[in-house]
Amino acid sequence: MNEFRPSRFLTILFLATTFALLGSGCSDLLGSGENEIGANTPSSEEVPEATPGDLPDDTETTSVEATISLNSIQPNRGSTEGGDLVEIIGWGFEDDQGAAPSTFQITFGPTGAACTQVQVVSDTNIQCITPAYALAENVTVRILKAAEGQPPATALLESGFEYFDPVAITGIQPDRGPSEGGTVVAIFGSGLIDGTTVRFDDSSPIEAAVVDSHTLTVSTPALERGTYSVTVTNMNGTATLPAAFRTFDPVRLDAIEPFAGPIGGGTEANITGAGFVEPTVLMVGITSAENTPNPFETEMAFVTPAANPPVEGPVDLVATNENGSDRLTNGFVYFDPDNNTPRVIALVPAASPLEGGITISLVVGGFTETIDTVLFGATEAVCNQLNPWQLTCDAPAADAEGAVDITVTAGDVSVTEIDAFQYIDLRLDSAIPSEGAIAGGTRVEIQGNGFGADSRIFFDQREATDILVVNSQTIIARTPAAGSAGLVDVRVETWGIERNAEDFFTYFDPADLNNWTGGGPIDGAVNITVVSTSGERVENAFVMMGALADPTKDHLYGYTDSRGQITISGLEVYGAQSFHAGKVGFGKFSWIETDAQNLTMQITPKEDPPPDPLPPCPEPTSMVPPLIRGDVFRIKDDFNTGADMVVVTTSYRTFSEQLPDPGPNSQLMSNGSYEIWARTGDMVLMALAGEVTDEGTLDVHAMGFRPFVYTEASSGLACDEDSQCETSEECMDLGDGGVCVLVYEDMDIYIDTPLKQPLKIVLDNPPLQGVTSLNALLPTHAASYVWYDFGYMGLHMMGASVLPSTDTVYVDMPFRLPQSMDFATFNVDTSVGNSADGQIFPPRSDTRTYGLTSTVDPVVASPFLKTHSKISPTVSNALGPMNFEVELLPETPFDVQPSANVHWMYNFETIIPCDGAMPIPRAIIHWFAISPGNNVQFDLPIFPQMGAGLNLPSDAYYWQLMALYSPNASYDELNIGSLFDWKSRALHVSNFSHTQ
Repeated sequence: MNEFRPSRFLTILFLATTFALLGSGCSDLLGSGENEIGANTPSSEEVPEATPGDLPDDTETTSVEATISLNSIQPNRGSTEGGDLVEIIGWGFEDDQGAAPSTFQITFGPTGAACTQVQVVSDTNIQCITPAYALAENVTVRILKAAEGQPPATALLESGFEYFDPVAITGIQPDRGPSEGGTVVAIFGSGLIDGTTVRFDDSSPIEAAVVDSHTLTVSTPALERGTYSVTVTNMNGTATLPAAFRTFDPVRLDAIEPFAGPIGGGTEANITGAGFVEPTVLMVGITSAENTPNPFETEMAFVTPAANPPVEGPVDLVATNENGSDRLTNGFVYFDPDNNTPRVIALVPAASPLEGGITISLVVGGFTETIDTVLFGATEAVCNQLNPWQLTCDAPAADAEGAVDITVTAGDVSVTEIDAFQYIDLRLDSAIPSEGAIAGGTRVEIQGNGFGADSRIFFDQREATDILVVNSQTIIARTPAAGSAGLVDVRVETWGIERNAEDFFTYFDPADLNNWTGGGPIDGAVNITVVSTSGERVENAFVMMGALADPTKDHLYGYTDSRGQITISGLEVYGAQSFHAGKVGFGKFSWIETDAQNLTMQITPKEDPPPDPLPPCPEPTSMVPPLIRGDVFRIKDDFNTGADMVVVTTSYRTFSEQLPDPGPNSQLMSNGSYEIWARTGDMVLMALAGEVTDEGTLDVHAMGFRPFVYTEASSGLACDEDSQCETSEECMDLGDGGVCVLVYEDMDIYIDTPLKQPLKIVLDNPPLQGVTSLNALLPTHAASYVWYDFGYMGLHMMGASVLPSTDTVYVDMPFRLPQSMDFATFNVDTSVGNSADGQIFPPRSDTRTYGLTSTVDPVVASPFLKTHSKISPTVSNALGPMNFEVELLPETPFDVQPSANVHWMYNFETIIPCDGAMPIPRAIIHWFAISPGNNVQFDLPIFPQMGAGLNLPSDAYYWQLMALYSPNASYDELNIGSLFDWKSRALHVSNFSHTQ
């Protein structure tokens, strides 16, 4: 349930980086703005106040411990519909004897959805009914214990409860299939997760292939003809769709009686088999016959038409109806009753395995006496003469394979047909490769013996395509699609005989939304899964190998199936190759020169245009934030003058999410009372002390921390007095009448951490003008950004420094954090680029170091990647591929190459989202490509006719290149999350015009 979803992540990353590159420079790294706040867990350590110039009296230290604890939840998962009884295990739930009664609030997730029917069973046990929740995900569970006359106590359990979508089925496609099984069906619904099994009525459960949480596929088992309910089951529950699937007997021709007749037609014959529903068309050779299916659909009577052309010999029988068709090769033999020449007209089949034993239909003519003997080579066969024209013989065994003569003797007349019958040592020995993707299409070379020109190959009852019989020992074919992964039987049919090899071939599902490349080097096949930015599989996406499509090699391009998959396979599919995918209404995706057999390709859907006419813009709504109050106390330090500015703020949830306006009471001089409008959730409450610069910013020289703070949003209900509000809320007039505001009192902060340790940041071989080269195109400025990571409580920017060409940067930091903050680490992002207004813009090169704790040891910013001096997209001709070439600086080689280069091609459209709104730009991603780290040139295709709708319109575009060095990422075994956990990167954006 916690599967990494890279597609949405990459889109967000692109948009953040793009707007930053085009606008404010380096804000894509860290963001800017104020921090947020919240609390209700007391600090475990209280520090006494000291007035300016005095030392603190540490003899007054007191300790306050949390009054409740949360250890586990049983069960720890439930439906998003809510309504599940859970048992919460911890301690401190009951009040001390004589204490006022407590009120418990138990919430799930960041929305604060509250448990109902809360019942305190004991000091260690609470039971309640889970609330409904919008998403299937893990959520944090929180308990708030409020007691009259006492501060509230809280406890939380991170990711303590897993919500899942309830299992449901809404449909199945196709809803009918042959009774012999093997139909690949897609089942639609919700709550479909890995491990889901499917049953048809009371059949054995079958493990399904899960496409996404709303779709799975499965291959139907053999079922008698009828209508079946479909049941899906997994750890989230069970759902049944009644009368969902109907089976039919596939058309099958087994035998015909009689099996021969005159060339003038008129023979009344009967075929036995299955699936002869009304209407069934029967072709005898190339002429249709009149037929009448029987009620049981297992026999079909007909009258043979005249032979066309009117010559003796065997013809095929083909029956066709809505359930398919089947062919009985050489099923009926025409003879000329006016020809009195003794002769052998046909043997059906004209071959046998070495062990013999199969029944041969023999048609002869011109014999006036009863047949005495039939010799297969030198061996007499046991035969039964049905009439002067027809015999059935049991083929005798043979010692070796090869052709033998057939000799028919009647009285004094003997006729020999030279090499008229074949003995075959038919077998299947091996398949190369021995496995393939469930999408089918894998080119397989099958080794064996006895193959003939009419050979057919079946994988788990599905016939292979593009069969080429190279010789009697080799067949080349393409695998059919499979319903699910696993071992399957393979059967060969030739000369009217067959052999089955059990567990001969393995199907596998190559889809992996985390590892986008893998499976080993390319050796004949590449298995591709196309997904959208939401992680859903994309059907009918066009995929091609190479920048030019060859119409004579249609095995190198095609469309994805219902699972979003396709296999590109052939002799030329070997070594590193480039692959491209697209679909109308989506951007395109390319892998450049990858040597991986299994690929995931993400295409970005284009957003729908605003409706016409535009809807009215909604009235602005806002959540009323909570209010935090408390006192700021100062501890004696070298910077405490008694006259500096103090700003109270909180950690950020993320730097891309701004904090509420804290209000004027968040600032004070030196110490005293404060009041701040805060964000919600878990956070660190902070007080920043310093001097105001001429630019109006705060130069911080001391800090105070209050961690483990948690707040919830105010109810925002209209009110006239406090009594109309909930507990812990006050009625406040915010300009449009009174509203209920949740207030957290006594959130005291002690400023006890001076920033007196200059953190030294050394740039190791940066591509800076004047440092590593005199090339004027190189970056001119260096910048370092230092920020604290408080885990689930958020982030805090410590400082930033932007300087002209330099290889050393300093940022003021604490020597150490207080003991209550010993869990925190800090991170350093260092960039080189050009600068304007204190911002760094591309071409630029960045490196970052995470998880630091020591501010004494210098931080070495390394390694730096080369910067891109330019990107030059060109079109070679009107129908040729687009060529992209990158130039790197400095010219001297660097020790480290990127793990991969990530490219975006995009432009902007201007939209008005609703009536009365201002026009806004919206980025359109037209192409997303990933190339190897050492790649500086590649081609993107002009799509061929079958994918021509995917070609770019003539327009102006931007091309963004982001080179990433990630120590844990390998291009041909690429975990996309590891790639974007980068150590170093280089950024550039170029614009160009594309014309066809």
